[in-house]
Amino acid sequence: SGTRLEIRGAEVSAALTTAGGPDLVLTARTVPRSGAPGLALAIEPGRGDGLVQELLGAQPIVVEADLSASLSARNGLSLEGHAGLEIEIPIGKVVGPITVDHLTLAIELGTDEASASLGVTASAILGPLQLAVDNVGVIIELAPPDAPGAIARVGDRSLAVGFKSPDGIGIGLDVAGVISGGGYLDVDAERGEYAGVFDASLLGVGITAIGLIATRLPEAPGAWSMFVALSATFQGLQLGFGFTLSGVGGLIGTHRGLDVDALGDGVRSGALEGLLFPDDPIADAPRILADIGAIFPPAPGQFVLGPIVKIGWGTPNLVQLDLGVVLQLPNPLTVTLLGALSLALPTEDAAIVELHADVAGTLDLTAGTLAIDAAIRDSRILNLELGGAMAVRASFLDDPTFLISFGGFHPAFRPPAGMPSLPRLSVALDAGSLLQVQLSGYLALTANTLQFGAALSIWAAEAGFTAEGSTSFDALIQFSPFSFMVDLGIRLAISAGSADLLAASLSGRLTGPNPWHVTGEASFKILLVKTTLQVEATIGRKATEPPPKAVDVEELLVQELLRPDAWRALPPKVDGDGVLLTDAPSEAACVVHPAGIIEVRQRVVPLGATLEQFGNAPITGPDRFVLEAPRVGAVSISTNAVSPVEDWFAPSQFFTLSATEKLSSPSFEMMQAGLQFGDDGAAGGPGATMVLDHEVVYDDPSLRGGPARTEETSRVSGRALRRAMARGAARAAREAGRL
Repeated sequence: SGTRLEIRGAEVSAALTTAGGPDLVLTARTVPRSGAPGLALAIEPGRGDGLVQELLGAQPIVVEADLSASLSARNGLSLEGHAGLEIEIPIGKVVGPITVDHLTLAIELGTDEASASLGVTASAILGPLQLAVDNVGVIIELAPPDAPGAIARVGDRSLAVGFKSPDGIGIGLDVAGVISGGGYLDVDAERGEYAGVFDASLLGVGITAIGLIATRLPEAPGAWSMFVALSATFQGLQLGFGFTLSGVGGLIGTHRGLDVDALGDGVRSGALEGLLFPDDPIADAPRILADIGAIFPPAPGQFVLGPIVKIGWGTPNLVQLDLGVVLQLPNPLTVTLLGALSLALPTEDAAIVELHADVAGTLDLTAGTLAIDAAIRDSRILNLELGGAMAVRASFLDDPTFLISFGGFHPAFRPPAGMPSLPRLSVALDAGSLLQVQLSGYLALTANTLQFGAALSIWAAEAGFTAEGSTSFDALIQFSPFSFMVDLGIRLAISAGSADLLAASLSGRLTGPNPWHVTGEASFKILLVKTTLQVEATIGRKATEPPPKAVDVEELLVQELLRPDAWRALPPKVDGDGVLLTDAPSEAACVVHPAGIIEVRQRVVPLGATLEQFGNAPITGPDRFVLEAPRVGAVSISTNAVSPVEDWFAPSQFFTLSATEKLSSPSFEMMQAGLQFGDDGAAGGPGATMVLDHEVVYDDPSLRGGPARTEETSRVSGRALRRAMARGAARAAREAGRL
């Protein structure tokens, strides 16, 4: 406290250079911390005399700066940096309908720039209209010589005077029985960002508007983005069966995308309530705008739009559901469902059961993925608090995976990238300083594991003594190869203050079934005496199952490559190809365009890798397979026209992995499965002799009523044309080695 100099972060370095002659440079600079400049000077005017307090007020004045000083043996001392000073001068004067709250004096100095601004914060009441403006005024700064508002030259720069746009604008309107409400617009002219919220009631209809505009995008110079959400709430319209419609709206974003990870975080933090139909958008404006900016970030070329509705059930509403559907396009193309459920029983004012659950599901049609997030918040049954979250992640195209979790995962399991950290599903009783009870649990399913667990903790206090106990278990079941692991823990303690009078704990792990293995530890403490006992035992012997029969992978691979569906012809990569006419092929034939591509693909084993096993069986014969040097007939294909084909394989089926590696590694990986060969070149072949049919056509004048006309035409027989083109194309392709 008091007037002080704060060094939030600093570093010192030394450098010895030889370019252009030896030189030693010592550098000291401040380092920003948590987004704040590394140096600050705080002045407490409240500790000065009455005049200083009257002029500057009691709030501290803080000068923040980032400075760098370099001392060079060759160039001497040089200084660089940026410093800023902002002072609020309280006014508190009323002039007619206008109230001047305070003045703001700001000075910024940099290595190549300097500016000073004076702004006023004031409000006005004009009948039913209330206006407020924050820090609007005038700014003086060093600018280029031809800058607008230049009033004088300062060296090669000019001194320019301009208008300082306000940092914020507020408006309020109150016409009894007609309209009441207001809004606020936050302005960041330096970053080109404008954000505002408006909330009012017009003839009994609640109207809310939320908007974000960015006129500068660092990742796309010259681009801009906008997001607007509009909603209206009203007395419920009956839909039948007890359902009512009490709100409609929509959202639209131009050059805005949807961040699935940020949306999932928003579900767990309660951001959906503010995004769909916020209860108090003015008071919660900073949080709502921050959430919208994170969930719908600027994305040049992307658009988001969709409707939102508020549906209730019961009279009065016992269940309320806010729903929204958001479409993002063009690339990626996603469909997102947003939902916020609220339930109060028997009534909202005297609720015994209160439940709030948020859910968001996004189907990415471009990437072939599905993401679902749901969370319970601010919920209770009587005095029991409810909480927890769930998530689903699935991929159908590039990386086929599936995971679903209620309350998280087993402590030993490492979730894949993109899976969020989830709070446990929990029920808690908090009776203050007397009793606290919490029960939590989780359930998860992956492609190769089933995981579940629970924990119970109890804490009680009376007359200076506390008693606490806890028990937990965690189970992890692996399907292939089958195994499981169960952890159990129990702890009891009675304490006086911070000293344990009596304590006992037990922990153990059981793994199996081949063989059963138990490890555990028991600990007992009475006053200052503590005893620990450790146990480890193996029950039974590892089953000596007959080894699986070795597999001839080479034979399986050859049989797979002989299958007709392992080969296919792909069309040419370029447009404007010629026409290839042929008779209908048999089912086993593969007709290839001369400029097309042949693909061979198998899914038995990954190619180009040394295999360690096939499933759980050893391999007999070769353990590494490569497809190379393809030929068509006697013609070899150029290596430049050959490329690998990849497909998804399960590494655990072909390589020896530890239990930890199986849990932490992806279930499937892309590996080579075949080849493509062919190119888009063209080669001509020798000509083919065609038989011409001569046809004479006589025009009968008695039928046409005009002069007789004789026409002779030479037509190529269609059948002969097809035969000739087929022979010529096939011959050209054979000679070029492309068919």
